[in-house]
Amino acid sequence: MPTQTRFSFAGDVQNIQRGMVPRIMGRSYAIEAVVDIPEGGAEGVLVANADFIGGWSLWVDGDGKLNHTYSWLGVERYKQVSDTPVPPAGTP
Repeated sequence: MPTQTRFSFAGDVQNIQRGMVPRIMGRSYAIEAVVDIPEGGAEGVLVANADFIGGWSLWVDGDGKLNHTYSWLGVERYKQVSDTPVPPAGTP
C-alpha cells in the first residue's frame, strides 16, 4: 500500500482506474463529500467502487438519508444509514 492516506476527486469524475482508488479492505476509513442538496431534496450515488471481490458505496436514498455500504466477498457486509435526511444547501 502506498504511503498516501488522503485522496481527493472532483465531482465530474466518472471512472477511476483500479490502481488509483484507495484500498480500504480491512482498514478503517472515512469518506467526505461536499454536496449541494436543492430544496425539495435529491437522491443518488455520490461515490462507489466495486469489483468481483466486493466494494463500497455512499449514496442518498429516496428519503434523503445518507447511506453507506461495504461488502467483502459477501462474508463481511456493513450498512449505515443516517438518522435524518441530508439538509438542503444553505441550511445551518
